[in-house]
Amino acid sequence: MELTLDWIDNISLFTQPGVFGLHSNAEITYYTNAGKELWANILEMATSDGGGGGSGANKEEIITSIADDI
Repeated sequence: MELTLDWIDNISLFTQPGVFGLHSNAEITYYTNAGKELWANILEMATSDGGGGGSGANKEEIITSIADDI
């Protein structure tokens, strides 16, 4: 049982595209699309400058805070 758990612990968390029959450029495309989607979502979460919600943070501060967290 312990050998099985050791083997499972040694499995790579990241799988190469070739395992799925894909070219290595598929990984580049995936990460490019994921990056674009990430930034689009950050911009989508941005608040408007108006409305007076009382939070005191403007759009740029919120985006900067999220980017710093990432």
